[in-house]
Amino acid sequence: MNRALCWVWLLALVVGCCGACGATGGAGQSQGASRYVMTTPMEPLMACRDDRAPMKWAVIVGINDYKDEGISDLQGAVNDAWSFYHYLSSPHGGAVSPQRMRLLLNQEATREAVVGALGQFLAGACPQDQVIIYFAGHGFPEPTNPQEAFLALHDTKLDNLVGSAVSMNQLPEFLKWRANNAGQLLMLVDACHSGFIKFKDTRGATLDPRTRIELQEESFSKALEKHSDKGWGAISASATDQFAQEVRGCQINGHPYTGGLFTCHLLRALNGEADTNRDGRVTLDETYGYLESSVRRDSRGQQAPTRSGTLNGDMELGRPGTAGKVAIPVLPETVTNDQEHPLRPWIWAGAGVTAAALITGAVFNAQSLDLEDQANSNIGDERTSLLQQSEDKFALAQINYLVAGAVGALTLSALLYDLLKEPTDTEDVYQQPPWFEMGLAPSEEGVDGWVRMQWQW
Repeated sequence: MNRALCWVWLLALVVGCCGACGATGGAGQSQGASRYVMTTPMEPLMACRDDRAPMKWAVIVGINDYKDEGISDLQGAVNDAWSFYHYLSSPHGGAVSPQRMRLLLNQEATREAVVGALGQFLAGACPQDQVIIYFAGHGFPEPTNPQEAFLALHDTKLDNLVGSAVSMNQLPEFLKWRANNAGQLLMLVDACHSGFIKFKDTRGATLDPRTRIELQEESFSKALEKHSDKGWGAISASATDQFAQEVRGCQINGHPYTGGLFTCHLLRALNGEADTNRDGRVTLDETYGYLESSVRRDSRGQQAPTRSGTLNGDMELGRPGTAGKVAIPVLPETVTNDQEHPLRPWIWAGAGVTAAALITGAVFNAQSLDLEDQANSNIGDERTSLLQQSEDKFALAQINYLVAGAVGALTLSALLYDLLKEPTDTEDVYQQPPWFEMGLAPSEEGVDGWVRMQWQW
């Protein structure tokens, strides 16, 4: 019997150790981050004037979840958009004011919201301003008209692409109509991630997913050629006959990246790895050169980014300088719809220990009763010895019951907390920024310095 009890407790200890390892094993992959993103506008939009300093604008869209069951969900598109947004908003990266940025993820990225951001929000850009449009998600041509390509949004319907998606052919014309003032406009497309899209037509055929890549080079590039008078351009994740892959071996700041291979290397490029002449500036030419070589290398030649348009190659995309790498906060659970449960391993461990203590207590209690029955049938010293053993077993049973009660109460509390706690929201994943910062970065004129202070009453 005692040997059986040893096995019960050994099993409980194994469960407990495994639970502890499961609770802490993933901690090494989390990335710390500083909050540089304001949740409310802090400055009014300024009217276009010739003497106004150039500003940067951005619309960033990332979609993993699609309402139409015919469109497969993705894994890394939202993380791509989230990471790129935080690069642009960081003073160590793009230094774009959050007031002039729109981030649309999953359910927020409806056709109405995206068209509104592109057509109404970007209309505030001025001739000296720079606009960046980033999209991560599905892209594909219309089955009955392969020359017409679309970007799929959260509420896109495969049987009504014209009314529920964004046409790549018409996008440059739409932007010229609505955001004509923008002096420089760059579109970054990390579309056509892995996954299959099933089009339901009268013949019941399924479109070969390889043809989705036509939108990358053929559709948007030809449309851009119609606006050669504008300083507009695009970089797409892959060539016409290629897939845009999920990440394979790419890391950022020593951590494996989850998302598109193209975006992972884009972030590495903008963080300074593309600054080949070490002047503290990352230009469009440097960025594309880095992307073309690194993506081709890591995909083993199966994917090569493409470039189109008339943008000046010296267009500055970032100034990483000597300030260090941009920290990217983890995705909020309210965005990923994938709530983490770090207490679950400990809950299972607590349940195992509680069960082991209850079983052990019951065994000791049964042994105590058996010894008491034997004592009642004996006399003298033998009876006294049996009664003492019975009391010892009873005491051990009580100790195990107390352990079971204490551990069980803690386990139940942890379980209730785990079940009732709200998923992390955007505010939960940010850290407060330092109240004082200063830094230096090389520039064409010499050295640029900056000081940042923040004080809240």
